[in-house]
Order: sequence, then structure tokens, then C-alpha cells
Amino acid sequence: MLFCILCIIGLHTAKSQSFIELGTTLGAVSYQGDLAPSNLRGSINRVHPYMGIYGQLHPTRFFGLELYGSSGNLSGNDIYQLDDGRRRRNLHFRTNLREIGARILLYLPIEIKTIGLKTDPYALIGVGYFDFDPEAEYKGIWYKLRDLNTEGQGLPQYPDRKPYALRARTIPLGAGIRVEMRNRWSVRLEGIMHTTNTDYIDDVSKTYPDLDLLRQEYGYLSYALANRSAERDGINDAREGGVRGNPNENDWYVSFQLKIAKNFDWIPKRDRIKSRYLKCRID
Repeated sequence: MLFCILCIIGLHTAKSQSFIELGTTLGAVSYQGDLAPSNLRGSINRVHPYMGIYGQLHPTRFFGLELYGSSGNLSGNDIYQLDDGRRRRNLHFRTNLREIGARILLYLPIEIKTIGLKTDPYALIGVGYFDFDPEAEYKGIWYKLRDLNTEGQGLPQYPDRKPYALRARTIPLGAGIRVEMRNRWSVRLEGIMHTTNTDYIDDVSKTYPDLDLLRQEYGYLSYALANRSAERDGINDAREGGVRGNPNENDWYVSFQLKIAKNFDWIPKRDRIKSRYLKCRID
């Protein structure tokens, strides 16, 4: 009988450490790439709201699995560049961002007690997919840039330049801290770097194409939005093969999130069966 009682205590302990967490996310997201501003004002202007929902399963206190969905906006503008060459390039963009994915949370084997609340630090890594669709403004109207093939995508003269996909993969990598509140509520603070496998979040990656050919094949709008250097002072700085972006580094973004969630007890089915079986044996 003593053995059975100890087993039940063990199952109760597992129950207390296993839980499901359902919550919402509110925070900020910021783009990093070819058009990322290099001064403080531009850095502030490219910070946008970021929100979402998530669900987590915690089989133990040291390990968690998360499914999430989030959305926000990204933007960049050369007018905030400190480098004169990049400022004269005079490009800009904005895009919506919608992301879904899964993450693994690894808790450090320590607990911090602050004002009577349990606090758990953790690291996270995962994989996700996101949709984007860069736009730029021209004479008061916003145009979708992918449709304009601004770097000569699809032209036989540039066989290595294919129209880019508007869905890409991200590897979120970050850290956070979880504070256990009263009445089964919890609060999290997270900082995450979202690396990606695309260099076209901002529609900028390689060199300038032949701009006359671009106008001939795709029309004036494609020509006008591929090269905007002359809009500043009438001087055209773009030449075929001239640097437009950096193809050696993919775009990425960073997010800072506040999460508020409700927690629910969870016991695997096999443990519930064992618990009922052992209870019957004792009775």
C-alpha cells in the first residue's frame, strides 16, 4: 500500500509540473536589411506593433512546446541613412507580416523569487513561415513591388533572377522570462531574432539591371521604382551592374513581446489511467 501511495504522490507531482498555457501577445517588431535606417530617428520610425496568439504544452518544468501565430508590419527608408551613397539610393518599402510556427522552450534549472512570485528564465528556438508583400509609394499611390520586377526578374538577360516567393521560412531564436501570477495567470517577456531565408522582404537584393530594358519590357512604373536616385536632385546615380543591395546577407527582423496567458493543468492520458488504477487498488 505504501508503494501505491508513493506512486500517487509522484503522479500528483507530475501533474503540478505539467500544464497547458493559452495566451495573447502584444509587442513591437523591427526590420533589419538593405533599407534599415542607420540613425536613431529612422530606427524609431521602423518599429511597428506586433501581436498574436499562442498555445504551449509543458510536459515538465524544464521543457515546453509552443504553436503560435502573429502579425505586424515592417518598413525601411533610405532617407534615414547616414551613409551618403545609401541615402542617394532613395528607396523605401513597407509590408504586412503574417507568421505561424512552432518553438521549443528550454527553461534554465533555476527559479527566481521576486515579491513572492516565481520567475523562470528560458531560451527558445523554432521554425516558422511568414507572408510578406513589399510596397513603395510613387506620386501618392502605393504599388506592389514584386509585380514590377525591379531588379530584372524574369528577363532572359538575368537568368539567375527569378520572381521571388512571397512566403519564406524563419528561424526564431531568443530568450525570455516567465512570471507566475496568481489565479493561474502568467506573464512573459521575450526578445526574439527572426532570421529568414529571403533577401526580398524589402524588394532589394542585387545590382541595378539595364533600366532602359526594364522600361521596354515591364513599363515605366517598373523603371521608375527600380531607380529613385534622380528624385532627390535630378542626378541619376544608377548604372547597370551598380550596387542596389547586398545579396550576401538575408533580411531579418527582431521582436520584443509581452505575453499574458491562462494556465491549465494537464496530465498525459496514460498517467490518468495509472492514477485511476492505483486509486482502485488502494480502495
